[in-house]
Amino acid sequence: DIFNAKEELKKKETSRDLRKRRQREMTYSNEGIEYKGGQLYVEALLKAESNATLMGDPKVSKFLPMKVYTLEDPEIPMPGFIKLAQDEHNRMRLRKSPGFRILGRKCFVLVTKHFRAIREEYIESCRTRASAVRIRHVILVGHSGIGKSLSFSQEYQVQAFIKREKVAFYSVPEGRVYLYIPQIEGSYICQRVDVSGDTFWASKTWRDFDGIDAHLIIDPRRGKGPGFYKPVEVKAFVVYLTSPNAELKTFQETIGDVNSKEVCVKRFDVEEMKVVAKALSLDFKEIERRMERTAGQLRPIVSKTRYKKFEERQEDAWRRTSKENPAEMIHIGDLRVSSKIFALEAVLEEGDGEAELFSEKKAVVPQSAWVLSKLYENHQQNVITDLKGLEAEKWFFMELYEGCELKGR
Repeated sequence: DIFNAKEELKKKETSRDLRKRRQREMTYSNEGIEYKGGQLYVEALLKAESNATLMGDPKVSKFLPMKVYTLEDPEIPMPGFIKLAQDEHNRMRLRKSPGFRILGRKCFVLVTKHFRAIREEYIESCRTRASAVRIRHVILVGHSGIGKSLSFSQEYQVQAFIKREKVAFYSVPEGRVYLYIPQIEGSYICQRVDVSGDTFWASKTWRDFDGIDAHLIIDPRRGKGPGFYKPVEVKAFVVYLTSPNAELKTFQETIGDVNSKEVCVKRFDVEEMKVVAKALSLDFKEIERRMERTAGQLRPIVSKTRYKKFEERQEDAWRRTSKENPAEMIHIGDLRVSSKIFALEAVLEEGDGEAELFSEKKAVVPQSAWVLSKLYENHQQNVITDLKGLEAEKWFFMELYEGCELKGR
């Protein structure tokens, strides 16, 4: 009995020690370490922005020109996208082309200006303690694979770096936050923090950085949404980049009943894709062939391997035997449709001058010419060619989802 009592005491002490060790690890994970790679990246991005090339004729497409940044040094990491950037550097080197290219879409430039204007209103209302509605969370929504996470985040960050503002980039896929802090002499220092729980947002590291004048960009992960983001502990202006799937719903549930602004952008149009082919040293004829399946979804177009997987999943979704994660579905209210055969598009306003390239209005549409051809083949009806807008969408859902009624867009 004495022996057993000692063993039990030993187990309890071991358990207590384990808890203490985990607490120490959590505390340590909330402490930032200086990250030289991040500092070098700020310098490289600012240099790339100053040397950016405008590609494409605006007379041909309202979505042009595209601002193309070139990061020439493959040794400089791209925080949040380190592996992707290394792979692209290698691909461009094989084609004897310049380094990693960031595609600064015109719509992303305009959304950045729009978000920054909302941020200025937020800062002003906080400083004057005005009773006006404060919008602290803005959300960029768009179909998957159109550059929201990578291209838009760089366009947004570089504009903040030019203004010498504090920027935090929370990469949920990496489980890290990168804190970019401007210095008096004009340079930036970067801290990298591994985030393993929501205690980070109450840590001294974050409190020292946080403020109404800081930016926090969140790149979500499938199945994890905004990760450990805890809005009650944050004062910074928050930018969330997401597809219209479970990640968006999770974020909305996380921030609760607070004011936010959500805008949507379209997929790449054909003229943008011509610029992409030139910028990334790709064969446009092959891009055109793949667009029959993917339309303006860039990610599967630029990679042969990804395109093959996309084809397989699309056919699987068409046969309605897909076992995809719910995060792969487009979520609008109670509506759920496969992102492999339907797509989310911004409904843009056409005017006398330049049309807006983003919108708060959005619609679910058939994803591509291939999907349309399958609809024609499957239902053997020509009436669809005479339907447009909401009436056409209602027809699609009635036919495809066995009488499912489209309640809204």
